Amino acid sequence: MKNTLNHLSALLFTYLLLQGCVKKNNTPAGSSILLPNTTISQLKNMHRQGSFELMKDDIIIQGVIIANDKSGNFYKEIVVQDTTGGISIKLDNYNLFTLYPVGGCISIKCKGLYLSDYNRRIQLAGGVDLTNPNLPSATPIAALLFDAHLAIQSLNNTVHAKEIAPDRLTTQMMDSFQNTLITIQNVEFDKNELGKTYADSALQEYAREFVLKNCSGIETIMLRTSSYANFASNKIAEGNGSITGIYTLFGTAKQLYIRDTNDVQLYNARCVPTVPKGNGIELSHSPLMIDFNGIANGLPQGVTVMDGAKSNNSGKAAIYTSANATWASTAAGYKNYASAKGQVSSLTAANQNKIVDRALGVRQGTANDPGAAFVFEINNMSGKRNLKMNFLLQSLAISAKKTTSWSVDYAIGNSNTFIAVPVTGIKMTGNAMFSNSAVYADFGNALDNSNSIIRIRIVALTASTGSGSRPATAIDDVTFSWE
Repeated sequence: MKNTLNHLSALLFTYLLLQGCVKKNNTPAGSSILLPNTTISQLKNMHRQGSFELMKDDIIIQGVIIANDKSGNFYKEIVVQDTTGGISIKLDNYNLFTLYPVGGCISIKCKGLYLSDYNRRIQLAGGVDLTNPNLPSATPIAALLFDAHLAIQSLNNTVHAKEIAPDRLTTQMMDSFQNTLITIQNVEFDKNELGKTYADSALQEYAREFVLKNCSGIETIMLRTSSYANFASNKIAEGNGSITGIYTLFGTAKQLYIRDTNDVQLYNARCVPTVPKGNGIELSHSPLMIDFNGIANGLPQGVTVMDGAKSNNSGKAAIYTSANATWASTAAGYKNYASAKGQVSSLTAANQNKIVDRALGVRQGTANDPGAAFVFEINNMSGKRNLKMNFLLQSLAISAKKTTSWSVDYAIGNSNTFIAVPVTGIKMTGNAMFSNSAVYADFGNALDNSNSIIRIRIVALTASTGSGSRPATAIDDVTFSWE
């Protein structure tokens, strides 16, 4: 009875794999029917990043071809998708589309092939090139071995692209959308890309990347096109709409490859820029300085403090205490300190309370070590470019022997992904040090003309080091400048 059930289960598994792929009325003459015994997702799960796994078992996968080299935007590869996922198949020949057309249901015998990844994009290949032992690479399946491993089962199958919001796409190597056909709605090329062609047909570059954004101005994904594409010299579409393509990874970069320009349906009017009013910092004149001298009455507009901040998480709002605090106080929390500018570490508590020049600070505790953050919410950068930020980073408690490292990052709109920016100056506090250091951060062109809210953080993303008590850290005279 148990063997019977196992047999029935195997038949059901095979039946489910075949649905929507093999069709009796369009099976090419002379084709042998190869039934799958493994899904693409199961095959991909056999791979470990950076490894080359030789397939020794009689594994057969099956799926529909969703991309090939017909337009030239894919090179020596086809991409195959089943109901569980997709995978790139590396093939050593040209004009693959004549043998393996889009819509063809294909069975692939994996025994003797290698699983690998090209900087985290998973692929099935013919071998391993060890010319450089320190940098091995996958080699495509030789043309003479095509028939031994690949068999078209039927033609003219349809795979419907899955409509997906960009924030559902991850940079995980095993993301189920990797190497599958997706559609992203309500996007357009960044205005700085308009007038460009899809690539350089003179082959001065191998590929060109374009930023796709939605109407909020948030970058969604990079479109990548090859100079060998037969549409390389066409100008990119200038409207708003949908784009369909194969979702891929390169390291931690999200990329989309179109098959041809039919995948680009940008026929609607472009977004009308909206500039958020917001309750944040309005960049009215450059430079703009926040000096914190009035924080006894609360934090300045657009300034907040957070606990538990991470590079992919804003953290949670923390409590700020507006009453004057002394540098030596060991109670954790965000505080109103006397600024260290022009002062000495031996200044008495009474004299600290008399100082008009104030600074926003924190004595770290378990809730925010790591994860303490001073956050500045800017309403927008409309009509502005080359944002820079400088501030004074102050180490106040000479009794604090632990050391905390600080960095500067930003996020646009509602994104919870924060991007670090280059910082110069002393970026550490604690270590029994009393200091008042100038720190400079340069955002380059990353925020130029952005119509979205921008959050900029001075943040401690790593735990303090050493023994003893945690530092008392303050910031003062935060200044933004732009062109």
